[in-house]
Amino acid sequence: MRVEAIRQPAGHEVPLLIDEDDMPIPSANEFILARQHLKPNTLIRNARELMPFFEWLQAQRVDLWQRVSSGLGFTEAEIVGSLFFMLRRDRARGKVKKLVVEPATFNQRLLTTAAFLRWYFNTCLVGMPSEHRLRERVKENQARIASWFNEGYISAAPTARASASKSLTDQEQAFLIECLNPIHGKGIGKLTKIPPFKKGATPAQKKSRQKAKESRQRQDALGHRNFVAMLLMLQAGLRRGELLSLRVEDVVVSSASQVNVVVRPPDPNDTRRPRPEVKRNARPIFMSPIFARAVDEYITEWRPILLDRAEIDNDYLILSGGGEPLSLARLNKIFEQLRKAYPGRLPAHLSPHTLRHRFSQNLERSMREAGMGEEERKKALAIIRGDSSLESQNVYIEAEVHKQASKVLARYQEKTMLITEDVPF
Repeated sequence: MRVEAIRQPAGHEVPLLIDEDDMPIPSANEFILARQHLKPNTLIRNARELMPFFEWLQAQRVDLWQRVSSGLGFTEAEIVGSLFFMLRRDRARGKVKKLVVEPATFNQRLLTTAAFLRWYFNTCLVGMPSEHRLRERVKENQARIASWFNEGYISAAPTARASASKSLTDQEQAFLIECLNPIHGKGIGKLTKIPPFKKGATPAQKKSRQKAKESRQRQDALGHRNFVAMLLMLQAGLRRGELLSLRVEDVVVSSASQVNVVVRPPDPNDTRRPRPEVKRNARPIFMSPIFARAVDEYITEWRPILLDRAEIDNDYLILSGGGEPLSLARLNKIFEQLRKAYPGRLPAHLSPHTLRHRFSQNLERSMREAGMGEEERKKALAIIRGDSSLESQNVYIEAEVHKQASKVLARYQEKTMLITEDVPF
């Protein structure tokens, strides 16, 4: 069983859930098609989240339509004792597998499966006459199964401590900026001095020297790209999809510089899989002069070096070494290389999401120090981060409160120890 994304001529991607006989699963795909208002990557994830359920149906030899339409439904032992066990199983490929998936993964599978069953029951009820003798039994089965799914949800709200563990410390942030700085960096992205041509060099030597020069220029361009990409996530709070969806025209360098996060229709010429997307609200984000100067320098001096290697011209801001739009996988690879290069200086969880977490905490702290109230900070965080929900900002506010409280506690403990230092234990 697999998920296959079909790309339409206009650029839209439609995921299909395919069974072992290479045939589409009708009910699953009808459900996915009914959710076309969602982003393609979300639909692909939903299709994957439904795979354990359909594998369970196949293993149990259950005819889903017969169970629902007949009013027979499912027993609690089948749903809670069997299906939920299947939803918890790790489906990762490879020799090493976890016994169970993370609670967040299980919850997501649970929610998607519950949504599918709700849709499936409603589809059955729509086709039944209002006076049908089994109609009430089908509705009772639907309500009972929904209650089991609600009770199966694992409550694991993020805490301030968990949020902090996903972020960077002040020292880690400073080191990351230092090591990626193309001028003063520690190796990754550091500019290379190119020696001049020697007089009397042969054509072969000149050609070899020119190739070496172009290679070094490309490496320097990649260094500037990495630095700018890091700044856009750490200083502007961009998500991976937002960063990799940026076009050159979205960067405005002026007396009031800003980067614009824009929601656009799918680009039919974008062949990246999965395709980066802007999943949240469009918004402008202010850039300080020094921040804007670094981005502008990359656009005017270094991006053209990368673009020269592309087979097809494009206007995406962050490019690969071959001049094509940078992929999500390649962006993740950059962070993997950083973690391996500096294991003692950068955390093992360093990722694009880590930088966005740090941005949110830094912004919350700055607004708190500026005297903004909690509700004002929530609204400001939601606007700048592109979120629609104010509740999603609580984790960053709690993390900063926890951090400040820990500092106060540390000062209190130090003061107490000074008082009692002569007391024998």
